Amino acid sequence: MVNHLAFGLGLALAASVVPTAARADEDLAGNAARDTYLRDQRNHMTVLGAFALGSVAAGIPMLTSSRAEIRAAGVQNLAWGAIDGVIALVATIGTNNLRGEQGSAAHWADERDTSRRIFAVNAGLDVLYVATGALLLALGKTETLRGTGAGILVQGGFLLAFDTAGVFVMAPR
Repeated sequence: MVNHLAFGLGLALAASVVPTAARADEDLAGNAARDTYLRDQRNHMTVLGAFALGSVAAGIPMLTSSRAEIRAAGVQNLAWGAIDGVIALVATIGTNNLRGEQGSAAHWADERDTSRRIFAVNAGLDVLYVATGALLLALGKTETLRGTGAGILVQGGFLLAFDTAGVFVMAPR
């Protein structure tokens, strides 16, 4: 009788611990998925931020050139660099705000997939930027149009590579 009672109590105790252990495993998996997603997102935005700073730094002295083509390309560097910098900053702040957020591994897989799809759409838009830049560079009637085309081509080319890489970085794990 005592053995049966001890066995029953042991089963009850085990039954109460198993859901807690399973939940702890789910939490660990969710935290690992979150941390991996946030690291990948933060690293990718660091690349964008660095390119943005470089674009602005390169664009400033270009504005003083005596050549209209170089000045026009400098304007593109400044404008695209400023926009990319804001995007990188806002995305990094948003990513940092998610650090303490809880969620299952499936939730973070969905976040990763959403980011991957955004990068894919942006890569499609980048193809249009590259094409526009190439057309302006090749067919522009003025130095300013050709310089604008060169600037768009450089910026769009980087973004095409960046967003395409983002598709792979955010691929399911």
